Amino acid sequence: MKPEFPKLLKLLKQPEFPKLYAVASMWIATPLLGICTVIYVHQSIFQPAASTFPIGLSAFGVTAALSGISFSMARACENPATAKYAGEKFLHSAILLIQGLFLIYLRDAVGEIDLLKPWPYLVFALKAVAVGLLSLITAVASWTWYFGFEELNKFFWKNWEERIREMNAVQKDKDTPSQLGVSIFVVSLLFLLPVSGGWTKEILPLEPDLATRIDEHYDHEARLFLMLYSLHGNGQVDYVTGRLVQDYSRSSYGNPVYRTEAYPLFYWWNHTMYNDPEQDGVNGNERVYQENIEFDISRYKPCTFNGQPC
Repeated sequence: MKPEFPKLLKLLKQPEFPKLYAVASMWIATPLLGICTVIYVHQSIFQPAASTFPIGLSAFGVTAALSGISFSMARACENPATAKYAGEKFLHSAILLIQGLFLIYLRDAVGEIDLLKPWPYLVFALKAVAVGLLSLITAVASWTWYFGFEELNKFFWKNWEERIREMNAVQKDKDTPSQLGVSIFVVSLLFLLPVSGGWTKEILPLEPDLATRIDEHYDHEARLFLMLYSLHGNGQVDYVTGRLVQDYSRSSYGNPVYRTEAYPLFYWWNHTMYNDPEQDGVNGNERVYQENIEFDISRYKPCTFNGQPC
């Protein structure tokens, strides 16, 4: 029997699964963190500092690294408040862990001070205070660490769910037979004339170098990314390409970022619009879509949100 990997992958890409994973991960992480805290406190109380320091330093290093990663992520992610909150919690936890290491050293050092050796009860009391503070600080460090982990955990699982929805939406658009038809219809309006088929009569030049590009636009109705060129370098548009847009997002600076097909679906050059259903670049298989038409950029429908381009 062949393993049904496609069906399994399709099942795992359902948006309900990240919710289940998020709950499961918290149910695993919470008791695990508590157990590790109890073991660490137990060793800190009953083991010498030489045995406890490696574990404490490792916990500090991991927590400090998580704090640095969270603050770095805050500069790039769409929701910086979450990453900053987690980074602050991890940093706070790292500081508390360092304080705990100081207390472990103090607990052992008190008994070695010659000035205090004649008063064993005082040494015992100081050790008891150090152990009590150590237990309290370690518990608070663990609790603070948990808050940072919980916030990041929810953030990442929610993002996974959103990415699945976006991927499913893109796949649905790809599987919709009318998408190409809609693009053709809208582009026909863009160029103001009805369509007519036929094989190319003139040799369409290769897509120009980006140095000759003078403008670009995103037509959200046709889901086309239009690139406008001036081959003669006089600022006049004389070559246009239109690529299908798979999806788009925003950069950390708020600028739109489009993910398009590798090659255009439409070309406009020399008063002629060409159609390339294969979307394999200019190689001679382009069809004349319409002759004797002019490119009218005012007809395109830009996507805006709060006055900003999508």
